[in-house]
Amino acid sequence: MARVSDDEMKRARFWGGVQGASALVFSGYLATHLVNTAVASLGPESYDGYMRVVRRVYQHPAVEPVVFGSFLVHLAAGTMKPAISAAAAATPRRRLHAYTGYFLSVFVFLHSFATRVSLPPPLSFNGIATTMYHLPSLFIPYYLLLGAAGAVHMLLGFPKAVEQSRALLGPALSSARAVGRVASHWLVVTAAVVAVGLGVASMGRLVYPYEVDRSEAFRTFFEEQYREIGLSCGLWRN
Repeated sequence: MARVSDDEMKRARFWGGVQGASALVFSGYLATHLVNTAVASLGPESYDGYMRVVRRVYQHPAVEPVVFGSFLVHLAAGTMKPAISAAAAATPRRRLHAYTGYFLSVFVFLHSFATRVSLPPPLSFNGIATTMYHLPSLFIPYYLLLGAAGAVHMLLGFPKAVEQSRALLGPALSSARAVGRVASHWLVVTAAVVAVGLGVASMGRLVYPYEVDRSEAFRTFFEEQYREIGLSCGLWRN
C-alpha cells in the first residue's frame, strides 16, 4: 500500500472533522423525521400533533438554512476528504453506511424539493397517505427505503461522527461516545428500521384501515398533477 503523505493526513483530519460536525447537526433534523414516521403507527392525530411541534423548530427561518446547509457541507466534505484507508472501507458496516449515504445524497434533495417547493404545505399524515393510496407500488417502497436508509446511515455513522468531532465536543465527548456505542448496535439499528417500517405501513393502510379525508386540498392537487401519469403507467388506484 502506498505511503500516505503528511498533507493527505492533514486534509483527511480537517475534512473528516467538518464531515463529522455537519453530520451531528443534520442528525438532529433527521432523527425528528424518523421519530415522526415511527409515530405514524399510533395514528393520524399522533403523527400530525408531533409534526406541528417539531416543524416550528426545523422550519424556523433561523434554523432551516442551518439544517440544509449542514447537509450540503456534509456532502462536500465527503468528496473533499481523501480516501486513505481502502481496507477500512471494505467492512460490511462501512459498506452499508456508504451505500445508504449515496442513496440519501440523491433522495434527500428530491424529498426536500417535493415537500418544501412543489407541494402545497403543510404536508400531513393524510397528504402522505394520499400518495400511498393512489400510487402504492411507487410511494410505499419509496418511503420505506428513505426511512430505512436514513435510520441506518445515521445510527451506523454516529460513532464516527463523534470521533471526528471530538475537538468540538470537549467535556461531552465521553457521553457522546457512550451514546454512539448504543446507537450503532445492530439491535438498535434493526429496531429503528422496524419502527420506521411500521409507521410507513400504517400510512399505507397496511396495519389498520382508515378513511382518507377526500376534502383535503392536497388530495385535489395530487390527483390533478399525477392521476394521468399514474393511469398511463398502470400504477394509479382510484
